[in-house]
Amino acid sequence: MRLALLLAAMTAASLPCGAQDVAPSALVPDKTVTLGGAAGKMTVRVLIEQGSRALPVPNLPFTSSIGGERTTAFADATGAAFFACAAGEKVSAHAALTSDAFTIRPSYLRIVSVEGACGTETTLTYARANPGAAALRVWRVATSAKAKLDSEIGPAAWPKGATFFVSGGAATHGINVGVGADDTTFVVGHELGHAVSDHAGMIQQGFGDSYHMMTACIGDSGALEEGWASFFGAWVDQGIDELDPIQEWDQHSWDKRRLPIKTVPDSVEIGPIGSPQTAAVCKGTDNEMRVMSFLWNVVAADGVHAPFATLWRALAGSQSRSVTQVALKLQKLGVDPVALRRAWDAAFKTPCPV
Repeated sequence: MRLALLLAAMTAASLPCGAQDVAPSALVPDKTVTLGGAAGKMTVRVLIEQGSRALPVPNLPFTSSIGGERTTAFADATGAAFFACAAGEKVSAHAALTSDAFTIRPSYLRIVSVEGACGTETTLTYARANPGAAALRVWRVATSAKAKLDSEIGPAAWPKGATFFVSGGAATHGINVGVGADDTTFVVGHELGHAVSDHAGMIQQGFGDSYHMMTACIGDSGALEEGWASFFGAWVDQGIDELDPIQEWDQHSWDKRRLPIKTVPDSVEIGPIGSPQTAAVCKGTDNEMRVMSFLWNVVAADGVHAPFATLWRALAGSQSRSVTQVALKLQKLGVDPVALRRAWDAAFKTPCPV
């Protein structure tokens, strides 16, 4: 979603706040569980609750001083970091949520800390409402996105200087990414997708109304912008090999609120949780859900199976106004037109341009 709702949050976050902006802040977990682990190492694992699931937080740079030597261990895809140690040795480790690639505001230092005995595994779990969970959700998405873009496209694809405003509301302007305190990792990735698309010059600007319904017809440019952002959010947070990718707009675990991506439903549940409504999904290229589904099925292994880099080449620097232009560019780049037509027909139910 794109709107200058960030203005107030950005202004507040940039005001001098004395010690509040610079003091370290320990992120206190809601649950700490220590169990027996592998001999000769101490393990720490960090999880964040989202709906009914517990998501790992990768890439946390834990540091510790063991035997007088400073050691760094990065959390892996399961959220676990490992330290070699001697039997009976106590290990204290700390990870600061700071990066040269992006900033999380407000700008106080967020630290995850753990202490454990050698031969144990300690799991720190942060509930969805924990203030530290919002920053950890940003960390999970931003570090994963940076690594994926570096691998698939190169370092220049990352929007240098990206700043995430936690509790700023889900809206993005340029490289200033606003995320709400209770936003899912999918939403964080969606908002980051807008910053990536701006940085790469993918889509013609001019769509600036965040107050729209994802089921509505919002114009070809708007649907491409929002559809790309949702595709990017799912690509980062779930991965293109995910068999059942979803849009997860809120923290509730209801099936009706976790919408499928590969196929677009005819109608979805919207509105407040306490008084839901059913809305039909607009058919055509000016609906963001359909654009997202098409883009996903272009790169999915069980779809067109075009490389992500090919989709990037079709979009980067193009200032595209519609997904039709993207489909035509994909064809010029050598993507199988028969497979493209199949993905197009499934998503839009309108005549295919290729």
